[in-house]
Amino acid sequence: MTIEERLEALETQYQHTKRQNRYLWGAVLLTVALGILGAAPYNPGKVLQANQFNLLDENGKTRAVLAMLAGGPTLAFYDEKGQTHAVLALSPDGPGLQFSDEKGQTRAGLDLAEGGPRLSLADEKGNIRVLLALTNRAEDLNLSEEKGKSRVNVVPNPNRRNPKNSRNEHNISGLCLYDANGTTRAFLDLTPIGPGLCLYDKNGGTRLAMDTDNKGPGLTLFNQTGKSIWFAP
Repeated sequence: MTIEERLEALETQYQHTKRQNRYLWGAVLLTVALGILGAAPYNPGKVLQANQFNLLDENGKTRAVLAMLAGGPTLAFYDEKGQTHAVLALSPDGPGLQFSDEKGQTRAGLDLAEGGPRLSLADEKGNIRVLLALTNRAEDLNLSEEKGKSRVNVVPNPNRRNPKNSRNEHNISGLCLYDANGTTRAFLDLTPIGPGLCLYDKNGGTRLAMDTDNKGPGLTLFNQTGKSIWFAP
């Protein structure tokens, strides 16, 4: 496979990964590169222009490629076996940085899209296990199992995702726990009036609600139909 074919395949993989996982990109290396360029005086008579630059090691193997692809400028780094391990690119969606393991599987990525920055960590099969995002709506930390189903979710306002769980429409911080089917089984929140805890059955029905406010603590138990069967005080 030629360098051009490898880069085109890499760009296709990058676009596919970005659509599915929404991670991959960042600007740390770009900042360093800009610092290097800014430190050197600009001389129009000595500018070298090309669509692609290949960096070779002492054995003639390609270890880095800077190329202008259809999606935008891309900088890729390779090991001695020709496997890609790091890619920095600027796509129409924004800048991104991804890291791959020795098998070529993407394991970590940082991207900056229109909604905000995202950091993702994946297992050896490419499944995202940790996702940290900062958007114009809220911060979000999500932990997933091997099959990709969310098991833990921490957000400042879970009411946006689980309206039945919240006791207030604003200023809620919460922790959601899900079972293997993706059903919410526990929800711990903190509102301006106080903390609260809700437990749910396998169908998502509320079975226990406990909270405390300016009037004091309270505990309520519910049956399978959601009807209150006991409460205190």
